[in-house]
Amino acid sequence: MPIQSITAFESIDGTQALAVTATASAFPTKLGANTSVVRLFNSGTATMFISFNKVSATAVTNCVVPTAGSAQKSFPLPPYALEVLTIPAGNFIAAISATAGTLYVTEGRGI
Repeated sequence: MPIQSITAFESIDGTQALAVTATASAFPTKLGANTSVVRLFNSGTATMFISFNKVSATAVTNCVVPTAGSAQKSFPLPPYALEVLTIPAGNFIAAISATAGTLYVTEGRGI
């Protein structure tokens, strides 16, 4: 199997700062139409739960902190963690956290 080159992450549309608040709310932001890779950085002191969807309201509805015995469609992003994800273009992102924090979302390409 041939070895493929790896491209470093490159920002396309800049970085958005999303204010993430306590479990009562989530804030959706639609990602660019051509974006399929996003870099997420949780600068807060608590784990954030993230969800994506083509429909804003569904992204928010799916953004739930799981409890014992209840699987959810959101995924955890620990404090000070950085993740690069490939997602379908044109999705909304929603985030929720037990304490206030900031989620930085950078649209781009590469890893």
